[in-house]
Amino acid sequence: MAVYKFERFLRQSNDTGFDKALPAGSPTPRSGIYRCDGCGLEIVAAAPGTLPNGDHHTHTSQQKLVRWKLIVAEGGTPDPMATR
Repeated sequence: MAVYKFERFLRQSNDTGFDKALPAGSPTPRSGIYRCDGCGLEIVAAAPGTLPNGDHHTHTSQQKLVRWKLIVAEGGTPDPMATR
């Protein structure tokens, strides 16, 4: 599970981009931290790019296919007030 120390550097979003589980090898829609729906492995992926393939890590038959879900997105231009 992703963790953080300073709440002021994060903000909650209702963006539907967080709802989609993307197949392994899909284009990376946004830079950020992605979590595998099957096993919970987290990776950092940059856009533009490609999410890791299905052979990136192994799953049991119960964990099914590797599918990546965005859990923390890069937010663009930093807020200068957030550093205070």
